[in-house]
Amino acid sequence: PISDKPHVLKIANFERFFCCTSCRSLYKEKYKGRIETLNQN
Repeated sequence: PISDKPHVLKIANFERFFCCTSCRSLYKEKYKGRIETLNQN
């Protein structure tokens, strides 16, 4: 479950919501290449 104040990761025109900063960091590391590609466009 995501708390009242989720940690948000904004990529291009997408938003991803995470329960904590460590979950957000793991997501960023796992999808690093895809995130970089989306941010370039």
